[in-house]
This record gives sequence, C-alpha cells and structure tokens, in this order.
Amino acid sequence: MQDNPASKARVYKQRACEDCGTLYVPNSSQQVRCGACQQARTLRLGREGKTRSRKAAYEPRYCVDCGAELPPPKRGGRLIQRCEPCNEAHREGYEVARRKARSESGYRRTYNKQWRVANPEKVRESSRRYKQANPEVDLAAIHRRRQRLDHGMDARDREMSVDYRRAIRDDPCFYCGSSAERCHVDHYFPLAKGGTDHWFNLVAACRTCNLRKFTMCGTAYLLSLLPAEQAA
Repeated sequence: MQDNPASKARVYKQRACEDCGTLYVPNSSQQVRCGACQQARTLRLGREGKTRSRKAAYEPRYCVDCGAELPPPKRGGRLIQRCEPCNEAHREGYEVARRKARSESGYRRTYNKQWRVANPEKVRESSRRYKQANPEVDLAAIHRRRQRLDHGMDARDREMSVDYRRAIRDDPCFYCGSSAERCHVDHYFPLAKGGTDHWFNLVAACRTCNLRKFTMCGTAYLLSLLPAEQAA
C-alpha cells in the first residue's frame, strides 16, 4: 500500500501592514499586521483594558475641605485628600502655624541671635542695603540730619550744648526720676516737631521714657504719666 505524500504548508503572499505599511509574509489569511505591530497592539489593548477595569471599579472621592470631586489617582501614586487650591491653602496655614509656634517657643529668637553673632558681616551688609533702599526708616540718620540743621545756633551754642550733655550724663530721669540706669539725652521739644539742639532743650531721660516719649512734647509726655483723675 502506497503512503500519501505529506501535505505542504500554505504560503501566503506578501502584504502591507495596516499600521506601519511594511511588507511582510502573514501566517494566516486573517493577519493584517506585521509581528512587531501586532505585539505592540496586543500590549496597548491590554493596558487599555486594565485602565477601563480600574475606572469601572473606581469610587469617586471628594475634597475634605470644599467637597469638590478629586481626579482619580495615578497608578502607584498616593491618594490625595484635597484639591489643589485647598491643598495650597492647607500648606500655607501649616507653615504659618509652624512659624508661629517657633516664634512663641523662643526658638526663632534664639536662632536669629546666634546667626547674627556668627555672621556680623552679613548683618551689617544687609542693614546697609536696606537703609540705602529705604532711607525714610533710618531713624538714626534722620536724627543726625535734624541735629545738623541750622537752628540759629552759632559755634558758642554748639559748644554749650556739648558741655551740657556731659553735665547731665549722670542725672536721674527728668520725667520719672529713675536713676537705675544711665540716662539718654532727650530733646524736650522733639527735633521732629521743630525743636532745637540748644542746651536749654536738653534733658536726661531713662531709656524707657525716651522710647515711650518718641516724638511727643515733654509736657504732653509728663501729662500722660499722671493718673487719669489728675490729668483730667
């Protein structure tokens, strides 16, 4: 009995890939893409199917502050609890509270003091640049300029002013009578309101009174020190 000859595998004609247009020999009549494009399409469809499955199983989540619906999280990303505007406000509020706590605890003051001691050159340079950019806030320079103004004082008047400053250096405070600390020399009628640097406008003032008085007239400041019933 004669054996049947083995059937030959069918060979298809070359055709162009639907995606990239490359000529290839298909393995079946249904194949319309080359091997590389078919593999890429299979992977893409698999990813899209997984994405659809995740979206179908996803439950909407809402911002804990304003209630706005949150976008679905990215794969492998952490779940967010707030929308972007609320998250920004939350971070800002957290930073404000943190800075306030550091200030109230004294940590910020101690740190700033240590930094100023360790970096005196940077402190002086920063102060110099700030005063150059904001000359209106340099109170010491303003006071020196007012003292140099010509208030009808001649050389003799200035010499007497210098001598009188030395004479009252160790006097008690003119306003409160305190002698616990070395007093400043204060202008009874302030330079900011037209006072002069003559010797008769100079009085000794403790640091507390000098800072509280600021640009007040000496008489007005003395009245402010009296009890309410006496001032009335």
